[in-house]
Amino acid sequence: MSVWDDIISVMTGHFDDPGNYMGKNTKAGKGIGIDDNLFSELMIFDRPTLAKLTPFLGGRFLFIPAEMPACMEVLHKKETDYIRVLLRTTVLSINGFADHTIETTPINAGAEQNTIEIGTKAVAATRQLTFTFIAEWQSLPMLRYITTWMYYVYNLGSMAATYPHFIPSMEYHEGNHTMSAMYIIVDPSFKYVQFATAIYAMLPTSNMASSFLNQTLGEHNYVPYEVQFKVACLPIDHPNVIETAQKYLAYHVTKVTLHDHHKKVEPLSAIFNR
Repeated sequence: MSVWDDIISVMTGHFDDPGNYMGKNTKAGKGIGIDDNLFSELMIFDRPTLAKLTPFLGGRFLFIPAEMPACMEVLHKKETDYIRVLLRTTVLSINGFADHTIETTPINAGAEQNTIEIGTKAVAATRQLTFTFIAEWQSLPMLRYITTWMYYVYNLGSMAATYPHFIPSMEYHEGNHTMSAMYIIVDPSFKYVQFATAIYAMLPTSNMASSFLNQTLGEHNYVPYEVQFKVACLPIDHPNVIETAQKYLAYHVTKVTLHDHHKKVEPLSAIFNR
């Protein structure tokens, strides 16, 4: 069997030893009693055992835009660069991913006891995701950008996609008005890719203008901004996805100061000058 034949091989082949290492830390059947007695008797957790028991901790992810919509990059370059920054740094949560499931169909018999379910179809397609941003900002840049983007794809009055008219060399197709990104779930140290998916053919399906139009006089809370995108996803079980995700993570670590004391900032005296 090739090392790339399955998800276990893909993950094992790319990780050195991030805690629960599937191959290295599994010793069942090799005479190591501790593997069979975890949580079953009084014991002291030594370092190797604690390494095996390190749980997955959520709440850390990277959303890194790869390609922004080509029509917007040409027609609104500065705005697209700004939105790229907001997408990378202000996404609070992403929801809507589909589980990998297998549908079943019953093979009916005369006696109910003898009826059996058989697996018939695998389903794992993610078609729509909801992005929640920290906030929308003064002058509503996200709303304006997304609304403009949607108008270029379909005008409400004429039904025309207009960006090919503004960019004569650009034809109408999904590749010219959608974006792609890498979504990476990382371990607490930001050293390893825990899970990832390549997201492509992203297009907003709602600008959520109602979030700003539906107001109550006297209520002054900030407005959370949630945007739905139609998407297609390639999950981490494909070797190219994890290889690309690791490259994106390595790039992120080189650009972001992970240790606060290493962050170079202006002297506080310049801010608190009395």
